[in-house]
Amino acid sequence: MKIKNIYFLLTILFLGITFSSCDINNKEELIENPIDSFKSTSTSLIIDSPEGLVYDLIVEASTTYPADRYVEVEVSDESIGSRMDYSFTGAIVIKAGETSGTTPIKFNFESIPLDVQRSLVLKIAGNPDEVIIDYKKVCFSNDIHLNIVFDLFPEETSWQIQDSSSAVVASGGAYSGQEINIDMTLPDGTYTFTINDAYGDGMCCAWGNGSYSLTVPFCSKIIAQGGAFGLFESTEFSLP
Repeated sequence: MKIKNIYFLLTILFLGITFSSCDINNKEELIENPIDSFKSTSTSLIIDSPEGLVYDLIVEASTTYPADRYVEVEVSDESIGSRMDYSFTGAIVIKAGETSGTTPIKFNFESIPLDVQRSLVLKIAGNPDEVIIDYKKVCFSNDIHLNIVFDLFPEETSWQIQDSSSAVVASGGAYSGQEINIDMTLPDGTYTFTINDAYGDGMCCAWGNGSYSLTVPFCSKIIAQGGAFGLFESTEFSLP
């Protein structure tokens, strides 16, 4: 009887171990590999601050996973622009038990040309999913700068800025010397800049290499420039 009891106990123990092993295997089989995708497939960004702009790129997973995962994000050759326009790590961490991860993309104000539409196309490694981030740099400033390099007859040169009602808001003329630089700040609005030559032969190039430029220095933007004209030359512009 004792031998039978021992045999019976060993049989039960063996069956218990077998069932436990099967249960563990079944649990392992239930762990699914998540499918990753971008939360947004497209977006448009306006970069209007010297500090640049930070965009949070989000990748979502179809299910949770018991350990941290690193999702590799690649820059596609379909992107239009320069790698200097932005910076990011290229990887997103989705923590254990979570279904999304985020990484910041920093767009660099100084590296992006003004008023030029560019696109950053990102793809998940080994995955056809992609996101298209269109971005453009714009600049707002009401500070303008006028530079005039005179020809041999500076007294013939004059200029003025008129607002949308034709009122003169800034002007100058009857100069002497070789060059002037004038800084101005104007309210928001539409304006017309006009430069005049009293003799009607402009500032260049029969009687010296004169020139002028009206710019928005903060934005590195040229409003008007030239020198070879006749009696006058006008350019309309808006601020900011």
